[in-house]
Amino acid sequence: MSRYPVFSVGKLSAFLFLGFAGIVTVLLSGCGGTAPKEQTSTAVPEDMKTIEKVSFSTSEAVQSKLSPDSPLQVRWAMNLNGAQVSRMWMPPAELDYDYILVLTKQNELLALHKRNGKPLWSTKVNNDLTGDPFFSPYGVYFVVQSYLNAIERHSGEPIWRVKLPFPPSAGPVVHEDAEKLPTAFVPGLDRKVYAIEVEMATWPPKVGHRGLTREDFTYQKEICRIIWRYPAHGGIAGNLAISGRTIFLADNTNKAYSITTTQLTFGKPEEVEMVRTQGPMTAGPAVIGPYIAVASRDKNLYCYHLRDMTVNWHYAAGNILTQPAYYITDENTNRTTVVILCGSTGPLAGINDTDGKVAWEIKNADKIVAKVIETENEADKKGTMLILNKDKTISGHYIINGEKIWSTSMKGFDSVMQNTSNEYVYATTNGGSVVCGLIKRQ
Repeated sequence: MSRYPVFSVGKLSAFLFLGFAGIVTVLLSGCGGTAPKEQTSTAVPEDMKTIEKVSFSTSEAVQSKLSPDSPLQVRWAMNLNGAQVSRMWMPPAELDYDYILVLTKQNELLALHKRNGKPLWSTKVNNDLTGDPFFSPYGVYFVVQSYLNAIERHSGEPIWRVKLPFPPSAGPVVHEDAEKLPTAFVPGLDRKVYAIEVEMATWPPKVGHRGLTREDFTYQKEICRIIWRYPAHGGIAGNLAISGRTIFLADNTNKAYSITTTQLTFGKPEEVEMVRTQGPMTAGPAVIGPYIAVASRDKNLYCYHLRDMTVNWHYAAGNILTQPAYYITDENTNRTTVVILCGSTGPLAGINDTDGKVAWEIKNADKIVAKVIETENEADKKGTMLILNKDKTISGHYIINGEKIWSTSMKGFDSVMQNTSNEYVYATTNGGSVVCGLIKRQ
């Protein structure tokens, strides 16, 4: 796939110095520049934008991996031309991103359009991501080799990149008061969570009416500034979660925390709520509407109220919980179901978010991979979920009660992405070199 650089308007940015606390961007009028390899952003040229021509034969090859009577069919398939998928992410539905984000084993972030697979942009990074990326209304934030990165959400162009003065244990969560004023919160391997702002400085500065100015040469420096740090009692488990100006974390002792970030005293947050479970955590918490869900190795899923961390309910899973909870919402019945995988041998469980009543428990299931709205008259039968099972099948179930409707083999596929947002099953095949979008036949 041929590509061309995006950096090509008037003044070009050249990243000439990588410092401990930031990067320096030199802007030269009329001069070219080269971005570092891990920050190169590219767009797809015009001849690649007709995705049907590119992927038609690939789609036929992927369709052949499904049985002739399969209820699924290939909507699109994209060959990555030798690259292999390492991980895939679905941005939150409420942010209205039009793509899924793919990380390849060749250390490239690739945005593929959700509905047709068209490559929208790619950004080269220099290693695997630490933890997961964070999607915001303005950008995508992620950590690679102790560097905190921000890229523009529509083009993948680098916004800034700063070196963290501590070893991170996972990716960031971010609060944005405005497009250029983000505060990032990053957990460290030193058992602390850090609040970080990135300060932009331009030289030469303009001071007074006759201040020093040069229009042919300026540079920008992005400085990583630690606003505060908070020590947890143990190692921070998994990713952080955020709701408004409050962040949530769990540690590998037996504690979960709610930290309000607006009030500080002596360099630490003033409003911190802490709750104890009966065992350690290895997965991070999850914000689900007005609740926070904490999966514990004490075999319980705890649901707390966001406002004060009081217990709403807890679900006895019967198995050690090592993965974070997530949720699926059925708009037809206006119900939200909290989903948790119960260890390696237990079921995939769905619990009503408000009262903790078990809606369904599905044995040998792994994760939800699509949400489909059926053409049914009954509201309870309109919302269905597609579930990837441990025997490499996908089955259709009603969201309301988990009742199984159909099943089909997926043994010709390598991996399937967790997805509770739309009707597409995003999968890989051919050793991870082909990404495809499958839909249910109507």
